[in-house]
Amino acid sequence: MDYRKKILGKIGGKVRYRYKGYGTIEGTIENRCCREVKDVTGEYYPIVDYIVFDKDGEEVESIRFGFYKLSKDGKLVWNRYAAFVEEVTELKKLFKVAADEIPEFKEIIEEVCQSL
Repeated sequence: MDYRKKILGKIGGKVRYRYKGYGTIEGTIENRCCREVKDVTGEYYPIVDYIVFDKDGEEVESIRFGFYKLSKDGKLVWNRYAAFVEEVTELKKLFKVAADEIPEFKEIIEEVCQSL
C-alpha cells in the first residue's frame, strides 16, 4: 500500500479543535507534506500541515506538526497527542526567538534556508 499517498489524500479535509473556555474552531487542510521514516521503533510518517481555520469569521493560517505511526497490522494511526498546531504569525515569532537564543537552532534554520 502507498501510505504516503493515503496521508496526502487528506488534503482538503476538515479538522476541528476544541479549546477550553473558547469553544470549537474548524479548518481545512489546505496543503500537507510527509516523509517515510524507518527506525528501531518501526515505520512512521512525520507530517507538516498548512491549515486555514475559521476563527470568528476570520481566516487564520496555521501550521500543524504531527505524525502517523504504522501499526504492526498495517494500519496508519494518527498520534493526536503529539501534534502541535500554531498560527503562522506566532510560529514565526517563536522561530525568531529560538534562532536568537539557541545557536544550534539558528544553524538548522540557516541550513534549511540555504537549501531552498
